[in-house]
Amino acid sequence: LCLGGIDARKGQLFLARVYRRMLADTPDLPSLIFVGPDRGHGPRLAAEVAASPEPGKLEWRDYVSDAAREDLYQQAMLFLMPSTCEGFGLPLLEAMARGVPVIASDLPVLREIGGDAARFVVQGSQEAWATGIRELVDDPAARAEWARRGSRQVEQFSWEWCARETLSCLTT
Repeated sequence: LCLGGIDARKGQLFLARVYRRMLADTPDLPSLIFVGPDRGHGPRLAAEVAASPEPGKLEWRDYVSDAAREDLYQQAMLFLMPSTCEGFGLPLLEAMARGVPVIASDLPVLREIGGDAARFVVQGSQEAWATGIRELVDDPAARAEWARRGSRQVEQFSWEWCARETLSCLTT
């Protein structure tokens, strides 16, 4: 699962290309579903999805209801966040809160949020992303460990914490 507006900084086009190559070698990989509104790169993502060597293994859903998004998180084997730039990365926390193992770009903000509970890979490295995905898809014990870490990590965050941090910035 990969959630976020479809634009250049979110990395979905990159991830779709990586996954297409992976599917060419390993057609039995699970489906990768992108969810997010078009913010300028939707037609390009749609083309990548259509070019998949395994029909139905890549999908883009522009909009989903809250209930459908919750179902997607519950069914997800992995949550992938290939962003090149993030302000905070709320979907990363959402995934961890639901016990979904996370693979994310190695960005300072995502490291701050994910701590030791997300698997970080070099943004822009197709090989690093493919390796990270393959290793967790193939290893249920590793997925369970990353899910456990994520559930623990997310406990550090709350809306109360967010309000306190925001207030401290405004009053400093």
